[in-house]
Amino acid sequence: QIPRHYNSGWANGFHWDIDRFSVWEEPDNDRLLTDATKGNFEKCYFRMYASVARLIKSEWPSAQVGGPNTMGPGGAFSRFVRFCANEKLPLDFAAYTCYERDPWQFAARARQARKILDDAGFKKTELEVSEWHVGPLTWDSMDPRYLPSLLGPESPAYAAAVLTVMQDEPVDHLFFYAAHVGNWSLFDGMKPRPVYYAFRTFAELRHGERLEVPANPAKGVYALAAKTEDGGLMLVAQLETKGGEIALELPAGLKADEVRLILDEKEPQPIGGWRNEGGKLLLPTVAGSATYRVRLRAAN
Repeated sequence: QIPRHYNSGWANGFHWDIDRFSVWEEPDNDRLLTDATKGNFEKCYFRMYASVARLIKSEWPSAQVGGPNTMGPGGAFSRFVRFCANEKLPLDFAAYTCYERDPWQFAARARQARKILDDAGFKKTELEVSEWHVGPLTWDSMDPRYLPSLLGPESPAYAAAVLTVMQDEPVDHLFFYAAHVGNWSLFDGMKPRPVYYAFRTFAELRHGERLEVPANPAKGVYALAAKTEDGGLMLVAQLETKGGEIALELPAGLKADEVRLILDEKEPQPIGGWRNEGGKLLLPTVAGSATYRVRLRAAN
């Protein structure tokens, strides 16, 4: 009845014409389940998905429906996809959640999920990561490593790295967790966290044509560039590197004009010490993680 409440006015509801329904969130996560459903992922969730998906399609045939939003595209995800194939259930999109610290492992999971779908005959089914964020070093919120690993410089660097490498991976949607949910948020109250500025820079990039630069020019270093009206813009991340000078190949015909460091809740601040040389930006870095916003202009 919940979809009917929002789409068909049931129980003094609404007519919002919602056309995309995702069924449940992490049904394989026993920490989020009641005692009656813990350990019963297939018995409980499969039956619920079959009923809900069929009902949604019967009332709103053009609406999209999907799941299972499992914790990664592992065994639970694979069993669900096979169940949908065997039962001939609608699966317009398949989703999973992902909390990693290695962007390449993040990308590998997307390829794994895409293969599972294709092998089951769901070649046209969209793939989405319904939750993602840098994974903390520990999930124990009382552990002193928890907050620094979640809110430290790794957070914007990891976000920038994932947004970079996933440009070339078989995924349709990435939903960052979260805009405003405690320590996972883009904001601390009304104050932006550093990860917000990584996303803001990416939002500017997506309005321009992508420019060719190596996405992974050095170990732990990631770069994404696009055209702007006055030249170009590049988002650069170093993720848990040893530091030292890094050489970033620049788009043809452009040179670095300004480098800003995404550090804290303040607007990214200009930094010095870098230089253009032979079509590359030579950028000094310290050990650890950092995120940079690089403004580009014509080299001549």
